[in-house]
Amino acid sequence: MNTPSPVPRPDIRTTRVGLDQSSKRFVVFCAVSVSSIIALAVIGVVALMPLLAPGYEVPETLANWGGLIIGFYFGSFITLLKDWSQESVNVHQSQGS
Repeated sequence: MNTPSPVPRPDIRTTRVGLDQSSKRFVVFCAVSVSSIIALAVIGVVALMPLLAPGYEVPETLANWGGLIIGFYFGSFITLLKDWSQESVNVHQSQGS
């Protein structure tokens, strides 16, 4: 009885597929910069318009955006820290073995 020969496996790449570290930093920097400019504009309008125009009332929807923006930043920051810490643990473990 003939035993079947094993199926050849394709080469497995041990490196991570994706962006290198400097590209990741650039993408994060751009995303944080753009969202920060938008957030500062919204918060600035809510904070400064009543001072500059005494009769101006900030729309309730725009006033509620301040809380959403702060929540977004805290949520994004914690997620980003988690991802970076997980990646650094993986790199540290792969260098040790």
